[in-house]
Amino acid sequence: MLCSIFWVSENLGIRQTVYDGDNPYADFDASGALANQYLYLGSDQLIARIVAIGAGSGSDGIVWCLTDILGSVYSLRPPTRAIGWHGH
Repeated sequence: MLCSIFWVSENLGIRQTVYDGDNPYADFDASGALANQYLYLGSDQLIARIVAIGAGSGSDGIVWCLTDILGSVYSLRPPTRAIGWHGH
C-alpha cells in the first residue's frame, strides 16, 4: 500500500514523500516533479537513492548507501565517488 507524508524544509521547499509500507519510495517537489527514488534490496535493505536529473541538488545520479552489518546506513557515496556523508 502506498501512502504519503508532507514536510517543509527551508532549503527544499515543500516535498512529498510516497511510502511503500514503512520505506520511502519516491520524493516529489512542490510542483509534483520527481526529485528522488529509493532502491531497495529485498523488502527493506536501502542500497541507493536515485536523484532525478534537474532536481536542483547538484548531484544528479545514484547516491549509494553504504550499510553496516545491521543494515544501518553509515555513509552516502554520491556520483563523484567521494564520501558525501559519514555517520560513524
